[in-house]
Amino acid sequence: MAARTGIDGGAESWFYVSRDRGRTWSGPHAFTGLHQTGVAARTDLIAIDRNHALFMLSRSKRDGNEGQCMCVETIDGGLSFSWKSDLPFDGDGYAIMPTSVLPDRSVLTVVRRGRGIEEGGWLEAFRSMDYGKTWEPLGVALGLAVILAPLVAIGSGEICLALWLQGQPRRHKNEAHDEWHALVGGKHYPVGWPAA
Repeated sequence: MAARTGIDGGAESWFYVSRDRGRTWSGPHAFTGLHQTGVAARTDLIAIDRNHALFMLSRSKRDGNEGQCMCVETIDGGLSFSWKSDLPFDGDGYAIMPTSVLPDRSVLTVVRRGRGIEEGGWLEAFRSMDYGKTWEPLGVALGLAVILAPLVAIGSGEICLALWLQGQPRRHKNEAHDEWHALVGGKHYPVGWPAA
């Protein structure tokens, strides 16, 4: 579980660890060795093995505003972290709240994009074939303003993305990936915070 002080250039983040399914927790633990400013722990964890994991984090952009995703790595069970890569970002608006799966030895990540609360948003997808060192943009996954929840592999190579719709659907100029609509089953339900 991760926590943060804010979402701008002055934000700091830390995490807690439970080894008994949430009954007890240790922490807070710092992201030791991670020399990045404005880390806002809108965090996704990708466990590779017992000591190796990727943390997908949001952090501030160079201008100090909310808005960019990065991949950091631990190879010693969370004792230290190193920056591995930034996800591709065009600098327009923000890219936050990553959610990821390991469907086929690659990392598939979906991030929330937007330009502000009044302009709606969309989801963009990326794939890494080298555990987060480089990223291939897959395009717009869904052209709606949503809050992301976990991206989950549900077996047989299928992936499910739970989400919470905000406001009315909006289209994005690059929305052309019909195959992604199957992730939400073609139906939209206004619900509380989703979990998987």
